[in-house]
Amino acid sequence: MSKPAEKQEWFQVAEAFEASGLTQKEFSTQRGLRLSTLQSWVYRRRRQHPQKVPAVRLLPVEVSAIAPPP
Repeated sequence: MSKPAEKQEWFQVAEAFEASGLTQKEFSTQRGLRLSTLQSWVYRRRRQHPQKVPAVRLLPVEVSAIAPPP
């Protein structure tokens, strides 16, 4: 594979990695990319396009003592 040259191309590579289900090492080996370069662009993409994670909702919990056996 020829190496991506432009920022947009690298973002597309990072997006392809995210969708691949492979580890970063597996993906970079298959594509002929340096692992550190892939890691850098995946990090940049994640910072620029954060995943929308639903807010955590905490519920009150009431704790009571265990009743002794009859």
